[in-house]
Amino acid sequence: MALWLAAGAMPGAWLGARASAIAPPLVIEAAIAVVTLGSGCYALMTRTAAGQKRVRLAAPILAGIGVVTGLLSAMTGTGGPLGLNPILVSLRLPLLMSAGLSQAIQTPIAILATAGNVSQGNADYVLAACLAVGLTTGSWAGAGAGGRAPVNTLVEIVESDIVASSFDTG
Repeated sequence: MALWLAAGAMPGAWLGARASAIAPPLVIEAAIAVVTLGSGCYALMTRTAAGQKRVRLAAPILAGIGVVTGLLSAMTGTGGPLGLNPILVSLRLPLLMSAGLSQAIQTPIAILATAGNVSQGNADYVLAACLAVGLTTGSWAGAGAGGRAPVNTLVEIVESDIVASSFDTG
């Protein structure tokens, strides 16, 4: 599933990075508002059972979701999980599977969005290196901690994080 999501997310991220270089700020702000509103609505309206059965989505659907996620992530700088988690959970994927898939496509999105920004001349290499080290370290540590935490605790953390990020204006 992650491969199909990434296959769609990578061209979406490339296009999103290129579009963000030419899009009026109001369009980017509107995209951020849509992503944040969708995430907030998801957090307020959805409660997912931790033991939900495994669901499979068809490859073209996953690739299409990937394109949308990559495009919005690169245009808004919000990252894949903010947009992808609510979509996957609303399609009845278990929360932990959704979170894992969201994490799995962050790197392909970041690589292609970076390439798109570099092609536009919009890159700060020192900042990029610092972020890469921090994100890699944090992702590795978070994956280890998440694997040891009780599922119900993870559900509460993800849901409270989504609610908090939905009201983040900065």
